[in-house]
Amino acid sequence: MQIILFAVSRTVEKIVKTFIDSHCLDSLDYIVPRTSTKCGDRAFSVAGPTVWNSLPESVRSAETLASFKRKLKTYLFNISF
Repeated sequence: MQIILFAVSRTVEKIVKTFIDSHCLDSLDYIVPRTSTKCGDRAFSVAGPTVWNSLPESVRSAETLASFKRKLKTYLFNISF
């Protein structure tokens, strides 16, 4: 959760709303707004939270930006090959 605090700008924080699951307070997911068009599905406010929520918890819970990048790179390589 700490990665969000310094990696996401204030503008993005205003666009994307966070949702903390009441069953597990350590889990931080984003609310994905509903859309009715393909163009709406591609909007940053929809695509960003969708991609973030699809990442494994091990990647999302990185403590630093450097460890987030390393874990993300490893995850993307693993699903590609």
